[in-house]
Amino acid sequence: TEGEPIPFVGITNIADGYCVTADAPALNLIPEGGVLDGPGVVDGQFVPSAAGVGEHEIHYTAEGLTATYTITVYPAPEAPEISLSAGLLGTTAGYDNYQWYFEGNLLTGATGIFYTPQAPGNYTVEVMLNGCTVMSEPFLFEPVGIDNPAGNGTQVYVFPNPYQNRVNITYIVSQKAPVKVVIYDAVGK
Repeated sequence: TEGEPIPFVGITNIADGYCVTADAPALNLIPEGGVLDGPGVVDGQFVPSAAGVGEHEIHYTAEGLTATYTITVYPAPEAPEISLSAGLLGTTAGYDNYQWYFEGNLLTGATGIFYTPQAPGNYTVEVMLNGCTVMSEPFLFEPVGIDNPAGNGTQVYVFPNPYQNRVNITYIVSQKAPVKVVIYDAVGK
């Protein structure tokens, strides 16, 4: 048959699901000028928090045609908690993705449930579940300190405790000075 092609009416970049805490996505409505309606549609935009958690049908109507989409709005996961055990920082299993941070800076490659801290300070972990991300409260990692005979603001840390195949020794001196480190085992060798 010959004739005018049926126009495309729809949303080219809509996702199947959004987090309830996500911002309203910038939807690409084709053709422009149609009407978007359904649960969570506010001023022509789909707003996940307005729709609420659950499955929702939204419709885009233009040029006499209607496209229908089913969108799932996922609840935000609870913030994970960090714990320290056997020299490892860890958090709860069951999330889709993990990302560790030290003092607010991303730790490249630190994407597992556990992380071996490399220095004293604040660690956080960001987790993702169903596209929803949430960050833990900071966990202050303070390795075992040693009484320092040098004084003058010098700090010495040895971790992890208990020792596991590798030990880290971190020292902070208040001014430039030579440092001598002597390590003895349990029997004094």
